[in-house]
Amino acid sequence: MQGALNSYVLTAPSNAIKNMQSFTITEWIKTPPPSTGIIDIFTLSNATQFWGNIEIFFENGSDNTNGKLRVHIYQNGGDHTYSLDGVPNLFNTWVNISVTYDATSSILTVYANGSKVGSGTVSGVSGPLSFANVGNIVFGTTQFQTAPSQTSATTAQPWASFLTGQIDEVRVYNKALTASDLQAMIVLQAKGK
Repeated sequence: MQGALNSYVLTAPSNAIKNMQSFTITEWIKTPPPSTGIIDIFTLSNATQFWGNIEIFFENGSDNTNGKLRVHIYQNGGDHTYSLDGVPNLFNTWVNISVTYDATSSILTVYANGSKVGSGTVSGVSGPLSFANVGNIVFGTTQFQTAPSQTSATTAQPWASFLTGQIDEVRVYNKALTASDLQAMIVLQAKGK
């Protein structure tokens, strides 16, 4: 995907994605840091809530010395956030971002280029996931920046923006891949990046 301001991609999720209890989301991204609002790189939308069932985005104020990555997960009637700051070298070059959630341990882990950069529990999220009001998958912006909005909860917000770079080789798994699985996959995919 080649992103641009006011540009994004929508696709309908399969039943396997809608019913994930654990997950791995992995994608290659090459984009400048956010300059006019958060940059959402993956959303499994929720048609009635402000945030999606899963949202992965770069926070305002991110740069190549202090990348700020956020993962929102909607569970048990509420929105829960895993915040990761201080990740270097996330922008202006191809980088693989992978996020896993393991329902057995309730651990969410974030990898950059196959190396773990953060891991922990997400307050309010434990055990097998169960998503609500599942809508489209959105790439390149949040669920509420699309036209029309993917959620009835809100419309476009001035502090959110669009990915102007590129996304490639997106994969979604309904299980938490191991670090060695991700590293092997990244070595193969990195050829030509």
